[in-house]
Amino acid sequence: SDRIMFYIQESMANYFGRAAWSAVPLLTMHDFEGLAAWAAKFYGTHAKPHWLSVKTLHDLSGSRLPLGKFTDDLDTALKKLSGENIAAESRVKDYVFSKSRTEVRVVLACWSSS
Repeated sequence: SDRIMFYIQESMANYFGRAAWSAVPLLTMHDFEGLAAWAAKFYGTHAKPHWLSVKTLHDLSGSRLPLGKFTDDLDTALKKLSGENIAAESRVKDYVFSKSRTEVRVVLACWSSS
């Protein structure tokens, strides 16, 4: 069978609640594909901005693109996630690449401080 079942302890289930099993809103997960979807999910697991290596993001995403193309696509994806129609939990408030474009710092709208 292709079905996988797992059990969650009641204390853990109470911690998350009935509908809060993901930090990423369902609409965001379904409205985007590719790198934009991955970036929304990735940054949704963070609580504050950090400078991150574009190479590290490239590796974590599983992308097979050359690093330069990935950097361009990441820029495009972050622009897509900056739209006012994007849920605050996933909306990119601001992002900046280092001068060399080897690092990026992303700030989500839902984060209290940057």
